[in-house]
Amino acid sequence: MSVRRLAKEQPESFAFNKKSEEEIKFWLAKYPEAKKASA
Repeated sequence: MSVRRLAKEQPESFAFNKKSEEEIKFWLAKYPEAKKASA
C-alpha cells in the first residue's frame, strides 16, 4: 500500500492549460473507447 504525501500548501483550484488539453486529447485518441478511463 502506498502513502500519499501531499504538499503542505495546496492551490485553491486547478486547471489544465490549453497546450496540456491538446496533449491529453492526442494521447486519449490512441486508446480504445472502452479503455479511455484508465488512460
